[in-house]
Amino acid sequence: MFHRKSDPNEDQPPKWFPWWGYPAFFRLYDHRTGVLISETKIYDLESASGKLSWGSGSGDVMSGLISIGPNAPDCMGDRPTRVKPQ
Repeated sequence: MFHRKSDPNEDQPPKWFPWWGYPAFFRLYDHRTGVLISETKIYDLESASGKLSWGSGSGDVMSGLISIGPNAPDCMGDRPTRVKPQ
């Protein structure tokens, strides 16, 4: 691949011409409206990715070390109690 490899923590400079295991990126959409919330850089999922976390109170959607974007304010993953439909 001819795309530079970004560090998930962004504290290291990108590497040029790296060996990629599983290059990929994430797009986060609000499935109710179809609006794109965020899009990540290209990362190597072999070394940086992991289990998806939908907030758990943090307000941030993550996959391992990769921050995908902000969670929707009414996302169930960020609420400790059940929300009544409106």
